[in-house]
Amino acid sequence: MENSSNKIQNPHDSFFREVWTNSETARSFVENYLPQGIVSSINIDTLEICKDSYVTDELSDFFSDILYKVTIGEDSGFVYFLFEHKSFKDKNIHFQLLQYIVEIWRLHGSKNKKGKLPPIIPIVIYHGKKTGK
Repeated sequence: MENSSNKIQNPHDSFFREVWTNSETARSFVENYLPQGIVSSINIDTLEICKDSYVTDELSDFFSDILYKVTIGEDSGFVYFLFEHKSFKDKNIHFQLLQYIVEIWRLHGSKNKKGKLPPIIPIVIYHGKKTGK
């Protein structure tokens, strides 16, 4: 049986997964597109892809996840890259992101009993057509 978190829904998913699992691409994106306050707070040299899956079977139908871990001061944090490939704007993406963040925290908490939740920065890459508002 195929692992549902590894399902590729369309060619765009495959392309984005190939691009964003390259740590140099992710590093370049973080350095060039995140706010300077965030970039200066993290140790970019510690950027590494997480091998653990944080996607439940229910969420795997919605998300193609790439999760990177970085050091923030003395703590660990996450920069979470979410690739929801749509050709239209999704007014409910905020709810999807919230659901996914909560699931990452739930699974993180079950693996790390210290009770401290890591910060998560969701980044949505939209490749659809530009519209007015």
